[in-house]
Amino acid sequence: TNNVVRGCDISSNIFAGVLLRSNSFGNRVTANEFDGANTYQDQAIRILNGDRNVVSNNRMYGNGYGVYVDGTARSNLILRNAIYSNNNSGVYITSPASRNRIISNVFEGKSGYQNEGVYVSSSHGNTIQGNFTRDHGGDGIFLTSSDTNWVVGNLIMSNNGDGVEVDWGNGFNRIDGNTIRGGMGWQDRGVYFYYARSNVVTNNIIERHSSS
Repeated sequence: TNNVVRGCDISSNIFAGVLLRSNSFGNRVTANEFDGANTYQDQAIRILNGDRNVVSNNRMYGNGYGVYVDGTARSNLILRNAIYSNNNSGVYITSPASRNRIISNVFEGKSGYQNEGVYVSSSHGNTIQGNFTRDHGGDGIFLTSSDTNWVVGNLIMSNNGDGVEVDWGNGFNRIDGNTIRGGMGWQDRGVYFYYARSNVVTNNIIERHSSS
């Protein structure tokens, strides 16, 4: 609790470069460089059951995942990181993690891989705001079986999949004030819903997509 990890060069880890697990509260992971092992499962940073941690101003590349958030992790802040060339998602949040904030990060994909900028699965109350996500093999932002999330003010462009995709019974997600530019991929739609209900899409700029 209340530890600081700063200014480290962390490389070639098979699992997590930094692991914040049960009863990890109020830690800061900032201004580090993570050079991954280039597998599908390694993570630069994993937050497992930790609350109110801050991950900021790090550079993460060549990992399976940039930041992986799971367990009961709540109210964590992922801020102003550069996350690129990962085999899977830049940030991955899964149940029952909730109420995390992903703000002002840069996500750049890796050619030839089915990766997303942000992937949220069975999680609620998260905020994805002011990020730049581009050049992913999959979607810019993907929500599945998740509700009451905010996707606000992001610049999403040149992804092979959809700009924002919302799947499977999701409710009350808000997609507001984003700029979503197409990548002309085979499955390239601005905002796409699949068996999803009661979501709100307002004030977005959506342009240059190959599908409707």
